[in-house]
Amino acid sequence: VIPLVPCLLLLAAIIRDAECTCADYSAWMRTDKVVPPCSMCGYAKGFATLKVAADASSLYVYLQLEGNVSDWTIVSAGIFGPAKNNQNKPSAKGTLLDLPYPANLNGFWQSEIRLTSNSLAETLTYMREGLTYISFITSKGGILREEIRGQIGASSCFESSLFRNSSSPPIVDGDGLERSPYSFGNILLSVEATDLAVLIQAPADLSRSPGNVVAVALDFGPAGALNIVPTDLGLLASQSPRYKVVHSADAGLVAALVAGQARVLVDYSLSLTSAAGVAYSVAGRLAAPATPGVACRELVVQDSTYYDMGRERLSDWITVWSLNEGNPDAEAPLQPRYFAHPYQIAAGETATSVLKRFGMTMTALQRLNPTVADLASLAPSQVICIVPVWSRTLSASGLPICQS
Repeated sequence: VIPLVPCLLLLAAIIRDAECTCADYSAWMRTDKVVPPCSMCGYAKGFATLKVAADASSLYVYLQLEGNVSDWTIVSAGIFGPAKNNQNKPSAKGTLLDLPYPANLNGFWQSEIRLTSNSLAETLTYMREGLTYISFITSKGGILREEIRGQIGASSCFESSLFRNSSSPPIVDGDGLERSPYSFGNILLSVEATDLAVLIQAPADLSRSPGNVVAVALDFGPAGALNIVPTDLGLLASQSPRYKVVHSADAGLVAALVAGQARVLVDYSLSLTSAAGVAYSVAGRLAAPATPGVACRELVVQDSTYYDMGRERLSDWITVWSLNEGNPDAEAPLQPRYFAHPYQIAAGETATSVLKRFGMTMTALQRLNPTVADLASLAPSQVICIVPVWSRTLSASGLPICQS
């Protein structure tokens, strides 16, 4: 049985350890995060997620901006560093990676890009250390200024697998197909525990699609609720924002989320046709608690296989399958699946001792843990992802577990 190790530890601070179903990094961008704050900047806010490719060869970046800076022209955007949160300018490199940007912002804009670079390894090191930020630069009359900015961090991840109530009667359409509406939700909480971002994903296959999403809400119990228009989550239109972003969220809502009091609710309506050709609809609700993301899991995407998951992380499909339940050839999209074992560091253990015991290389360990800042200085109780090489794995007593 795989232990459900939370992807965050609720101690004096919220600490992101191993990779979960959320993006690896994120950034909330605003004018008040410019150093010093930009008093003349227009109304603009932004959000970004960054996902490191499994083989660490590229970086997938999603950007969304909203607001109005029509008096100025956006002339550049990028990932900058190394620089701490309140540092005016990078101390050395400067622009690490260029990003796409809209020439003018008057409303909403979004973009997604896959970045590769000869210096990507260095950039990822700065990101792990919390020393990078995203910035958009504007110009007017030859004057340049930093418009909006946000520090990149490994946010806390919460997740919800959203199903119908198990006691509800089955839904069968006119073709005899049983419909089982499903969605998967993520909530990202910023490193400062002040900002939220909500993502709801729905499968495209007919048997599991929720059909028309009528309403989405986060129920924080006594602290209140956050109602979200489905179009604000891209559920009804491809040109809509992918994430519902909340800047400077109410402290009571954040506290309720961290305390495990939040639930994700998705109301849907299925348009069906009976065997006799009569059109009708079935309404319902998908619901689940928002729980801390479980370490070392990712969402199955369309056409992905255990072979792909294993190969990308220097493993194999048999190992990946052994971590999960079900038929290895019949994985449904948007189901969370383990790609590695969550392993909690014991007192006295080091990266060297972990590598020796499980027969792994540092390259493999880094690839499985893209957000861990310093693998050479692992702390007791810290959770990392490992994939043992069974032929070289040792028992607790130091003896090989596989005898030739």
